[in-house]
Amino acid sequence: LLSAEAKKNTSLGKRIRQRLEQNNLVCARDVLQVLSSRLSKSDVSNGFIIDGFPRTLQQAIAFDRLLSEKGLSVSKAVLLMISKGMSVKRSTERVSCPKCNITYTREMLKPGQTKCDKCGSRLTVRRDRSHAKAKERVRLSMSNLRKIRKYYSSQGKLVAVDARRENQATVQAKTRKLVRV
Repeated sequence: LLSAEAKKNTSLGKRIRQRLEQNNLVCARDVLQVLSSRLSKSDVSNGFIIDGFPRTLQQAIAFDRLLSEKGLSVSKAVLLMISKGMSVKRSTERVSCPKCNITYTREMLKPGQTKCDKCGSRLTVRRDRSHAKAKERVRLSMSNLRKIRKYYSSQGKLVAVDARRENQATVQAKTRKLVRV
């Protein structure tokens, strides 16, 4: 969602693009604005999965408030348990379609695949996916993760999934089954 918004030539898109290019977290206010807009669409009425958010305790609290205003709530918070090294590896191996915003990991692609399965556009690597930037992103995430884990655990909503030995497609399938979306 953030990558799609960053491509727009709006003040919000420009702010998000600048934060992403600098390898910084997008501020909660901007993320919540994007999510609020997305949650207003009819295709989320039967449920949805938010991947990679919240990233801070403040975002989790603000997200709960936003959902409450819309008559919604977090039913489950899924924690994918992986090592720091695997997190860096998965982050640096992501490629995406610039046209339809589908994200792939290299392990999900067929050998030699360079085009999107959906629209045929050439897949690209985001500039913020370098190894050094991924390591810094993981370091920041780990410091915030403990607080978020405690927040959702105290509400009985935290579900941990051991993702260390599974490929990403299997983890995604297990997660979808777990939350039934």
